[in-house]
Amino acid sequence: FVEDKTSVEIGSTQLLFQGGVRLTEMFLSKERAGQSGIFMAEPRVNLSYEILNRDNNKIFDELSITGGWGISHKAPSMLYLYPDYAYFDNVSLSRIREGEGASMALMTTDVITSTANANLKPAKSRKWEAGIGFTIRQINGVVTYFDERHTNEFGFSAVPHFSRFNRYSVPDGATNLTFDGGVLTYIDKDGKQGRATTEADTLLLTYNVPDNNYMTKKRGVEFSLNFGQIRPIRTSVVVDGAWFNVERVRTKSGFSTIRSNYPYIKEYPAGSGTIESRVNTNFRFITHIPKLRLVFSTTVQVVWYESYQNIYRDADGRDLFATTADGKNLYVAPLGFYDKAENYTQWQPGFETQSRYAEMMNKYMLTAFDKEVFRPWVMLNFRLTKELGRMLELSFTANNFTNSSRWHSYHYKTGYKQIYPNMYFGAELKIKIGGGNKK
Repeated sequence: FVEDKTSVEIGSTQLLFQGGVRLTEMFLSKERAGQSGIFMAEPRVNLSYEILNRDNNKIFDELSITGGWGISHKAPSMLYLYPDYAYFDNVSLSRIREGEGASMALMTTDVITSTANANLKPAKSRKWEAGIGFTIRQINGVVTYFDERHTNEFGFSAVPHFSRFNRYSVPDGATNLTFDGGVLTYIDKDGKQGRATTEADTLLLTYNVPDNNYMTKKRGVEFSLNFGQIRPIRTSVVVDGAWFNVERVRTKSGFSTIRSNYPYIKEYPAGSGTIESRVNTNFRFITHIPKLRLVFSTTVQVVWYESYQNIYRDADGRDLFATTADGKNLYVAPLGFYDKAENYTQWQPGFETQSRYAEMMNKYMLTAFDKEVFRPWVMLNFRLTKELGRMLELSFTANNFTNSSRWHSYHYKTGYKQIYPNMYFGAELKIKIGGGNKK
């Protein structure tokens, strides 16, 4: 890790620059992970320009413009680097009959050992922000706009698998069933030995492979205003809050089975995800009583706006869902499908009206992609801290201490949601040792 920090005086103003980079190499087992290592470079830059100070104006004690940019990575965990094998148990024979040796069950186990993803990358986060901060006597505040992009997020993708095996059949009345070296023999009702007939079969299945198949976009504004202490009542007032918008989508297509023995396995498109928005403000009142060595903190949390929406869009932002012919549902058509012979067929307009293909469409309620908006709500939190000598602090916390409750009835789906979190009580003991703190 390398970092440098420097400042430049520009007249009566000051420019502060800080930058650095972290380099990381992760060593892996190529035999198990499919790659020998992962390299990560994480640069970052921060700037702060103090435009006004006490020397060049009479209003602001300080007025600064800030900005920052950086890239960070999250390495995949052992779960993604060294995934377990995939196992499939196919029923070759399941027979329960009366008589000596007349019952038998044969399972053909299909094992897939190559479940690692040699192209797996570390999750990448890119963030930039710009803000302004000021101090006017005892009042100080900061407002920051941020934009984050999280790409290559971890997940699992379903991979199609054509599991081929033999099914065995024997006539009624067969006894003394014996399986050896892949051959099933029996004694028929006339006492003669016979050999079971076999029929090759293929099941369309999927198994999961670690993948970088999600992306999150987050942007918003955060602010904080500290109005200082109101001396007659020894109370400080702090107002902070945020607006944010978070969009998370699946960036890669995937495969999905329909039902047992269905002759096709579909490939569904990327683009499914959610969008969440929220605007909230916290009003904090912090009261100090030095003689009693007490600190009271009361927070009024207000959520002015909150929304949630399911989406299914292509890379250009166009909706991928359409209305069914009867007008009762929405559907998303697959990209194509495989049959048992491993032939791939691209989806064509008109397939949705054909009974043998219609089951491959993802169907939704007409309101499935509507935006769900929640009404504003207010919650009260409380915290009391008492100093016990010079080494101990005891704190008591009560969140939603009014035990407020409200249920929201969903519009886009059936069901309800509790808006308020449950009432919560807790205590904390802090022990101060020397110059540091230990909890």
